[in-house]
Amino acid sequence: MASLPYEKGMPASAKRVFHGEIYDIWQWPQQLFDGSMATFERASRPDVVEIIATTNRKIIMERQRQPDCKPFICLPSGRVEGNNPLANAKRELLEETG
Repeated sequence: MASLPYEKGMPASAKRVFHGEIYDIWQWPQQLFDGSMATFERASRPDVVEIIATTNRKIIMERQRQPDCKPFICLPSGRVEGNNPLANAKRELLEETG
C-alpha cells in the first residue's frame, strides 16, 4: 500500500500497510539498541469524544446491545467529525441518550 504523509508520532519512513473502516495499521523499520533491525507497528484511528454527563450529581450511562455480545453499560461516545469536538460531544450525547 502507498505511504501517506508523516503522521504525528511516527517516523517519516512509516508506511500504511492496512486501511480499514476505523483503523489504519502502520509499519516502519527501526534499529534496536544492539544494532539489529526490527519492524515496529502502530494502529491509528480517528479522534473520538466520550461524554461524562451528569444530572443531579449522577453520571448518565447508556446500555448498549451489539450483535454477538451481552448487553453492556458505557458512556456516550462517538467519532469526531470536523474540527469541533464540543459540537460532536453534544451531538453524540443527544443521539445516544435522547
